[in-house]
Amino acid sequence: LNRIDWSRLWKLAILIQSEELLVIAAALTLFFTVEQWRRSSSDRSLRALASQPAHRNYAAVLAYALTTTLTLPTIAKLGSNLNYAIEWMVVTAIVVGAGLGLVLSRKAAQKSQDGQQTQDAIRLLLIPAAVALQAMVSPSFDLLQATQPARRAALNALSARIRAADKPIISDEMVILLQSGKRVVWEPAIFAELVSKGIWDERPFVQRIHNHEFAMFITVNTNENKMMPERYSPVVMTAVEREYPVLRHYAEYTARLPRP
Repeated sequence: LNRIDWSRLWKLAILIQSEELLVIAAALTLFFTVEQWRRSSSDRSLRALASQPAHRNYAAVLAYALTTTLTLPTIAKLGSNLNYAIEWMVVTAIVVGAGLGLVLSRKAAQKSQDGQQTQDAIRLLLIPAAVALQAMVSPSFDLLQATQPARRAALNALSARIRAADKPIISDEMVILLQSGKRVVWEPAIFAELVSKGIWDERPFVQRIHNHEFAMFITVNTNENKMMPERYSPVVMTAVEREYPVLRHYAEYTARLPRP
């Protein structure tokens, strides 16, 4: 089990803020679903609710959403990031779509007064409007790249340096290694956790650092250019800072190189 840093829970606030319209849409969907069930059902017992396949299916979706929501605090685990919330975002979208479909199908089977139908239609339109607006305010990765030419140029330069390397490279960002035609030979965070548990002997690896068997270390920029302790043990950090003291910055990454 990875070490826990509860201060990392602030990432949940970032998640909710970035997906607030989706959360609002899900809340509205649940409200309208419950409201319609209360209006249209004389028997409101759970047994009566469970007797309807559409309601049973939606209850299963809600149970899935609940369990996924309960896993969100695992973002406090060292080595985690906002990608841990991808499943939650997908399930929340399913809650919206399935719930809206359930409400609309029930309304189609009911006869309501014209004024009530108009009012309900306007209220229900808030749900797809919130989802559409969420999609509009959440730019795609490609769009972010296109609107940040300086960052793109810096990462292209880093990728060129990686491709030219004739030794293995250790990188916090492993995707850029694969994109540059290199293999991922070591994942820092995993071995930092193994060292913290005392189940991996890092001395041979540290000796390889002293022997300059790696072309470079690529780390995420931090204050004062320090390496991240959740990804490297103190012994490894000391060895890298001693043997790879030349720093070259590329966007949010630092290439740590040996002395010429």
